[in-house]
Amino acid sequence: MKDIKKGFDKKIICTPKFAYLFGYFAADGSFYKDFSGERFEFVDGFSIKNEQCYSLKFIESIQRILLELFEIKAHIRKRQNKYVLSFRNKKLANLFKNEIGQKTGDKSKTINLPSFYYKTNLEKFFWLGFMDGDGCVPRKGRKIALECASKKIIVSFKSFLKRNQVNANYFERKLNNRTYYGVRISSAFFTKYANVLGFLHPRKKLWLNSQIKNNFYVCNSPNIEKFLTKNNYLNYLQIFNPRKVYIVNSKPLLERYGTKCNQSKNKKLKEILDVLLQQGFKNKKILKILSNYRWKMGKGTNVSIRLPLKNNSKLIAITSFVRIRNGGIILSKQYIKVFNKNPNKIIRTCENLFNIRAKWTSKKEPLFCSGVLKLLFSKITIRTEEKYTYPKFYEEVTCKIT
Repeated sequence: MKDIKKGFDKKIICTPKFAYLFGYFAADGSFYKDFSGERFEFVDGFSIKNEQCYSLKFIESIQRILLELFEIKAHIRKRQNKYVLSFRNKKLANLFKNEIGQKTGDKSKTINLPSFYYKTNLEKFFWLGFMDGDGCVPRKGRKIALECASKKIIVSFKSFLKRNQVNANYFERKLNNRTYYGVRISSAFFTKYANVLGFLHPRKKLWLNSQIKNNFYVCNSPNIEKFLTKNNYLNYLQIFNPRKVYIVNSKPLLERYGTKCNQSKNKKLKEILDVLLQQGFKNKKILKILSNYRWKMGKGTNVSIRLPLKNNSKLIAITSFVRIRNGGIILSKQYIKVFNKNPNKIIRTCENLFNIRAKWTSKKEPLFCSGVLKLLFSKITIRTEEKYTYPKFYEEVTCKIT
């Protein structure tokens, strides 16, 4: 309820709509003093004329929030390529100054997330409004970015993203003797960001949706559990077709159990299994024996690898970044960097784990030319595209943007 004499009830600050409105004000709003007193101004615009309609729709939504929350009838006017919503209201000015601590004048270097929103269910509404104002999503690029002169708010936003498992890189740059601070979200996290926060601004929402639809990053999910024995052994007898993989220099193994072999020193897994199972060996013992040998695909190739006996953290780490290619696997250095991991360390881990050296493509990506690795990772990883659904909390900010 409002008290006409005293002004607006301060409880209104702790509502989703006001948190969103204040977030947008923090980004693109002004609260200043002129010869007639205190004045508010909200601005949105775009350089391309036929897309300025999105800015008008957005400013109209801010206009409706002001009317709904405070019964403020603010008029919109066009200033070159921008739409401006300006008004005076003493009660709202007092609310800003007395309850929020927001002073008039330049706020570009000092603005920050209000402490009373930090780690509450209202924080996301503040950031939604802030990103609708200052957030940048590319039409065709591959990074969502936020940049401003206030280091405090950038650090606060990065903290919010981290708490919601959205990786972002912090940066600083100087322009015209002024330092700007920012964060960049790689397109690998576009869908995650959209599910956590996203945009209500119609132009930014449109572009983000387009980026997600054309996102070239595909997530890997481990699928190892179904191929593990009770002893945490990797059950290669279940992973591979025994007629297609060869065990290198395994002829003596068969001869040890009285099996006559042809001259070939490399034997199919099927031949070895037939002999060992006939000798009464169980899978656990067979897997342990095979862990001492190298594996390869086909008679004609000289490329062979070792396979780990047990599941381990190194193998799981590789599954996150591996991509299946003809005749082998590749590790994307760019994708590894997105997760703030060291590409060289992941590549060395793969080389050491499977005892194979990487070959480098023309794009300087490490390629492991092994059909065995291709078959292995095609089974123990699942490639999935994250689904995007608008966050449910959008319903609580009834901006009615179309």
